Amino acid sequence: MPQYQDKERKTWYASFYCNGKKHTKRGFKTKKEAKKYEDSYKAIKEGTTNITFGALWDEYIKECETVYKLSTLIQKQHYYDRYIMNALEDTKVIDITPLIVKNLTDSMLEDNRSTKTCNNIISQINACITWGRDYYDFKTVPRFKKFKTTVAKRNVWEPEHLNIFLSRIDNYEYYVAFNILFWLGIREGELLALTIGDINLPEIQITKTYNYIHNITTTPKTNNSVRIVVAPKFICEMIEKLIEMKYKPSSDDRLFSFNNPKNLHYYVKRYGYGLPDIAIHDLRHSHATYLIKNGVDITSVSSRLGHSDPSITLKVYAHNYKDSDNHVADYLDHLQKNKSK
Repeated sequence: MPQYQDKERKTWYASFYCNGKKHTKRGFKTKKEAKKYEDSYKAIKEGTTNITFGALWDEYIKECETVYKLSTLIQKQHYYDRYIMNALEDTKVIDITPLIVKNLTDSMLEDNRSTKTCNNIISQINACITWGRDYYDFKTVPRFKKFKTTVAKRNVWEPEHLNIFLSRIDNYEYYVAFNILFWLGIREGELLALTIGDINLPEIQITKTYNYIHNITTTPKTNNSVRIVVAPKFICEMIEKLIEMKYKPSSDDRLFSFNNPKNLHYYVKRYGYGLPDIAIHDLRHSHATYLIKNGVDITSVSSRLGHSDPSITLKVYAHNYKDSDNHVADYLDHLQKNKSK
């Protein structure tokens, strides 16, 4: 019996051999917990099919720590702790079936969780098992299907919409913030992370992003998100005025005094009446759409947005080119007329 009771400490401990070496672990409240630890340890070290999803997750997260940003790790662990652990922690990976996952998501839907959240959970389960296939013998475990969802059409603002909205704002700091979001196309977290030291007008350095939920400042979304965005003259003048309004600002001071994105959402909800309904991120889409419609090439737009590849930009904004073939035909007509003169 490899589980023993420590009568002096009134706890249990596991003592067993694995891969020819003796291993001991103390401090368990019950014999069952000690046995669970032994089974998990052996499954991990010996690569057996007895590994539970909880044990696999612990190993998977250790690997993720070398790859993902802190904010992503926190989000992954949140999904596991809140939704996955109670359902799958003690289940052997080889015993996880589509029905078990369906029961999990059905329970989430009954608790009024969205299909998007359910898909996030399924993605985490799939990612963990996919990682584990390289080390453990459960290649027969299927990849679990996600819900089919439709992407809602995004609304965008034209400059005239922005001007109407800005005319209703009496706070200069927010006035500048919304101008930057629309005319520079930076992300919400990138805006909130800006410090005065990032400002070297007309250049603005994007080197970090702020996550309000976890209260951390990290590197931007991707390596290409680290970039320099050149601001037009009228934006430069706004930023200069905002900095002048601050009392003895230092380079480490945030450009904006607020750090809660809900403040921005509040302004859009309160002062955006009568205008197309948008989210804050849609101002970034508005910026890209405006540039594309006014003939800025896709490579320049992609670089300004911080996309890793112009193909990503083209995929997101391809609908803005729906009339481009008509423009090509008109241009060819124009060339032909000039040639015949």
